[in-house]
Amino acid sequence: MKEKIIKKIVQQKILKKDKGWCRPCTSIG
Repeated sequence: MKEKIIKKIVQQKILKKDKGWCRPCTSIG
């Protein structure tokens, strides 16, 4: 359970770095 949450947070951080202007994409993805 915790591992999945951590992976989601890591993915969101990566998405924010790649597309900092696209916040809705991180919430959808």
